[in-house]
Amino acid sequence: MTPKKILIFVALLIVFVVWESFSALFSNYPITNFPPATSTVLALGDSLTVGVGASDTAHGFVSLLAKRLAVTIENRGAIEATSKDILLTAERDIAASQASTTMIFIGLNDMGQHIPKAETLANIRVLIVLAQKYRMTVVLIGFQQAPDDAYALGLAQLAKETGSIYTPDVLGDIASNPTLMADVQHPNDKGYLKMTDKLAPNLEGVVLAAPAQKNTPTQ
Repeated sequence: MTPKKILIFVALLIVFVVWESFSALFSNYPITNFPPATSTVLALGDSLTVGVGASDTAHGFVSLLAKRLAVTIENRGAIEATSKDILLTAERDIAASQASTTMIFIGLNDMGQHIPKAETLANIRVLIVLAQKYRMTVVLIGFQQAPDDAYALGLAQLAKETGSIYTPDVLGDIASNPTLMADVQHPNDKGYLKMTDKLAPNLEGVVLAAPAQKNTPTQ
């Protein structure tokens, strides 16, 4: 086999492997705005997105993901934010962003403040639709209190209905382990590292698919 044919064969093999990886990740339902136009990511969320509980911001899951995947992640986390709080600034943050993918991890403060689950899920749906209006791929991060609770079921259904990539129960085996928590709400460095391990495969599948250009809203 000539060197040229070998290069073509290797290139085709890489395309096949990447496509198979994407299919395995996202085969249950079509993903809206996939593949993204750029590898840059916007992170919307509360104090966990900020990285509260870590020894410094470099050890929060957003920074760890950015370093591991060698991508830019614009962190718009807000301490003590509820889903309603994030909505207040979401369009401004999304419109000003260079990102083509949005990670959304919100709702834990809603739960702590006893905001009705239906209201929280409705707010998250608005966030997803808003990001998708700007042609962003959405990665929804899930949490749950019990295997069949309304948050777990509602977030999974919401991801499917909106064509969002979903990582369920990102705090499973972390929140219940004192050695991984800085306090009752926030992981420590080791806990954020485990979160990163859970989130990295889906996000890597997204950013690997990207080429490059700024998003503008659809009309």
